[in-house]
Amino acid sequence: MSRIESSRGNELSDLLDEAEVLLEGAEHAARPHWPVLLIEGIALILLGVLALFIPPLITFGIASSLGWVFLFGGKPRCWHTSGCIRRRDFAGDRS
Repeated sequence: MSRIESSRGNELSDLLDEAEVLLEGAEHAARPHWPVLLIEGIALILLGVLALFIPPLITFGIASSLGWVFLFGGKPRCWHTSGCIRRRDFAGDRS
């Protein structure tokens, strides 16, 4: 049983060594491009913060747009209805 445990321990340490080598390679490859990566990170943080505030703004925009639609659609409808009532052409007035 101890041989199996020790072989698993060796496999794990081999995997950790390989991961360390990969990380060192990634750091070495990214080092010359650090300004671009820094700008990208800052941009992603700013876009994430902006994404927190966009839903309320969009909700406000939709609500105000619907308000204008109802306002401009409701006024002519009221004028038409009031004209029909004055002319006794209103459907509720018919017997």
